[in-house]
Amino acid sequence: MGRLRLLGLLLAMADLLDLSPVRARYFRTWHHLYDPDAAGKLHHVKHELARGFEIGPADPAVPGDLRFLLKWRADDEETRQISDWVLHELSSYWRQVAPELHRESGGTVRWAKQWARAVFQPPLGPRPVLSPPTRAVLDAERAEQVRIDRDAFALSFRSALDKGSSVIFRLPGDSLWDGKQMSHWCSSQARKTGARSADIHLRPAVAKDLASLVAELMNQWGYDLPPLAGDEALTRMKAALMAVDMGSFVTIIRAESLEVSYLPALLGALATRLPGEAGARITILLSAGAAGPDAIPGAQVIQPDWEAISEENIRQHLSLNWGWSEEDSHKKAATACRLDLGQQPGRLYTFLWEECVAWDPPPSIF
Repeated sequence: MGRLRLLGLLLAMADLLDLSPVRARYFRTWHHLYDPDAAGKLHHVKHELARGFEIGPADPAVPGDLRFLLKWRADDEETRQISDWVLHELSSYWRQVAPELHRESGGTVRWAKQWARAVFQPPLGPRPVLSPPTRAVLDAERAEQVRIDRDAFALSFRSALDKGSSVIFRLPGDSLWDGKQMSHWCSSQARKTGARSADIHLRPAVAKDLASLVAELMNQWGYDLPPLAGDEALTRMKAALMAVDMGSFVTIIRAESLEVSYLPALLGALATRLPGEAGARITILLSAGAAGPDAIPGAQVIQPDWEAISEENIRQHLSLNWGWSEEDSHKKAATACRLDLGQQPGRLYTFLWEECVAWDPPPSIF
């Protein structure tokens, strides 16, 4: 029975690590039976970009410590993001299977601390490219992998997006808090659902006039706005937002200072839509202390409860998103709280990233 369990674990590990262009070849032929959706196409491209993998010693001088070497047939930002997405998911399962495999093999099968390594090689010929909808799925998957709690806010954002609400969410933009990470999650969710998304930064040192800011927004939405005065630009933006069946718009505004005279008018314009229009008009305002206007005509202004992240929330994140055992997730969550990182969620992201990433080269957190 012990040998059968070992065999089952070996097969589970082998199936888990099997990435190969052979698995993508079917969808490159003319006779495939159906066209996969965006999520399916992402998995297809994942296999197509994989050149292959090897399992061998991480250090020839220590032949017993194994490493998973994953080779990709391209070296660009998109391939590296796919690699991080894949290795994050694989690492979560590896943390669950590896200890059992080590025990059942009597210590024979063991892994190096950095259990995996990604190798990126220049492409030989054209490489597969993600379509915008498929890219949006990848961004959303990646943002969800690293999101720590904030489930109540995530639910309210999704509800506003699904119901087509006109809402302004005020989130903390302070570096010690995690408003930046959650705003990235929001924009990825917006793109996944097909909403138009834009992200602008209001810096006091680089003050932008209203017309330039509106032009930047609309350019990200896919419009080419000619040079206009501020009021004219705002009118043109409102007209776009009031067009029939334009869908949803999600805008992220990072405001280092709220001392901008046109901010209320801009927020009001972003809430504009036709009566009965189904598309959402959502603005995420990131500012120090989640400050901002309490009321904007045509929009509901919401400042979500943005409390410290609890030890239990951290433990759940380690267990569900990173595959840590119950004992190890309790220990690491307790360490984070002793360092007072629950009160500093922005730093908590960095701490957990450095503690959890088990592949090399390490990715960068957004």
